[in-house]
Formats: sequence, C-alpha cells, structure tokens
Amino acid sequence: MNTEKILASFSIEVSEKEGMAYTCDQMLRLFIRAKQKGEKFFIPANCQKDEVDKFAEFINKYYKAFTGTVKGLDNDWFAGESLMSPDKKELFLFVFACDDTPVMVKGIKNKKKDISLLPDGRSVALGSSLGLGEGPGSLWMFLKKSELDPLCTVISIKCSDAIELYKGTGAPITQN
Repeated sequence: MNTEKILASFSIEVSEKEGMAYTCDQMLRLFIRAKQKGEKFFIPANCQKDEVDKFAEFINKYYKAFTGTVKGLDNDWFAGESLMSPDKKELFLFVFACDDTPVMVKGIKNKKKDISLLPDGRSVALGSSLGLGEGPGSLWMFLKKSELDPLCTVISIKCSDAIELYKGTGAPITQN
C-alpha cells in the first residue's frame, strides 16, 4: 500500500506543521467533517505513521463513500456522520461505536433501492416504524457483530431518485 498515493488521490495532505497527533479514528472523523463542509483535510506532520497508514487503508477500502461525496444528513435525521453522493441518490452512514444496537435513520421519503454494507455490498437486516401524521417512519438497520468493521462500519442507502427528506408536520416514531 502506498499511503502517500492514497492520501493524494483523496486530496489529503500531510501538513508541515506539527499539531495534535491524531489516531486513525480521529483522522477519519475529522476527514468526514471536512468533506461535509467542503474543506481540505490536513494531517499534522507528527502523526504516527502506523495510524496514518491505517487511515489511508480505510479510506482506500471504502473509497466509494469518499469519492466526490458531499454533506449528508443533519443530526435531526441520523445521529452520526454521513455523506451523500453528488447526485444525492446514495447516502453513506458512518457507524463508529456499534454493538447490538440498531442503527436508525428517519425521514427519507424515497423508496429505497438497496441498503447494504460497504465495501462488499452485503445486505443489511431491516425494520421500520410508522410515522406520526403524514410523515414517513424510521428505518432501522440491524447489524450483527460479525458484520462490523472494528474502526467504522459504512452503510450505503441507495434510492432511484435524489433523496428527499420529510419536512412537514408529524414525526417518525423512534422508540417503542
């Protein structure tokens, strides 16, 4: 693996300045937030090489979720980090600390074509709950421990049209 080449392909640079020495997990979170804001991400010069290598390996493995993607959902819709394809037809959810707790996203009006785990496209076990009023309900994704990436699990939600979020009255039922 050529870390420098991978970082360059995602427009990530190692800064000449020293700063906080990030772990791979911290770099990933900061990189996603930079992409959400449309900003460039710089890695401080004093980060440990093995952490930078792990980070580069992760973004290379999950390249689809980082290539050309833009800001995803606000925390009103998903309690975590997300990015969206430029055509807004695919949503990428980043799940950092997950055990047996289901992952929930709410308010997506579109019919979902495919919901799978990256990088290999394995299907995700799904459930849903009804909305209150005219709003769409919540979509629940149930992940098995064996399916989880130890650093961050990435879920892809594909729709046939640009993802539309419900912004009317009523709300999805998020707890029973």
